[in-house]
Amino acid sequence: MRPLIKSDMPRIAMFEADRVMSVIGPYCSLCERPLRDGPEIWDTARDAIIERIGNARVDSLLMLCVNCAGWQRRTAGSQAGLLLPDWGLTFRARGDSPYRYSLERVTVRIVDDNETVEEREDDAVIVSGSTPEAIATIERFRLNTPYYDAATKRMTIPRHDALTLADRRVVMRTEVWHDAADLLSFAGGPALHSLRSIIEAGGFWSVWLTLFAAVIPADDMLGRLFGLYPLSQLRGTSTRFLER
Repeated sequence: MRPLIKSDMPRIAMFEADRVMSVIGPYCSLCERPLRDGPEIWDTARDAIIERIGNARVDSLLMLCVNCAGWQRRTAGSQAGLLLPDWGLTFRARGDSPYRYSLERVTVRIVDDNETVEEREDDAVIVSGSTPEAIATIERFRLNTPYYDAATKRMTIPRHDALTLADRRVVMRTEVWHDAADLLSFAGGPALHSLRSIIEAGGFWSVWLTLFAAVIPADDMLGRLFGLYPLSQLRGTSTRFLER
């Protein structure tokens, strides 16, 4: 989960969601998918999805995708015990990280009226937590989708959800993992600017960093690739991800 640091929102006329994204980038603050359709603003101080920013402070606002916003509405209440990207360090490139991303083999079952209509083995990039707060956040927002059972490494997806692509967060995260793995050979090469553009377009910042941190030993290069440029789409990225 990309750690965030926020500047002031611009006061120029623009759509409400665009004002927030101009500070923290066009990605879901929790699952990190690109926000191409229907971004929603979450006021964490009130634990509510809002349409108008009004007098809300930027330090209480995050952007959510339709799936994460749906789970916010289902579980609205106190955020005590959560680890959010602007509340504390959420990801560390080196050493122990509060949120961790790993490629797993899972059993995917498509069911219709509890009858299995398809079953297969597949890759899935799963996020796990190393602190109680991270674990609670993953559970509240179902960051591995509501279909995933960590104990059995099984995804049980209703056929209707599979056909309507109801929750593709893990699928998209896994696709980006494979894209990143294919590009590891470019790490540290002259195509740094082009690689950064690909990362910005794909979203899922933590997935890219998980893989590239293993092959880029220099922290300054990681910083240039994954943060530190305020005018890029990765604006708002806290450099705390370089802490050891």
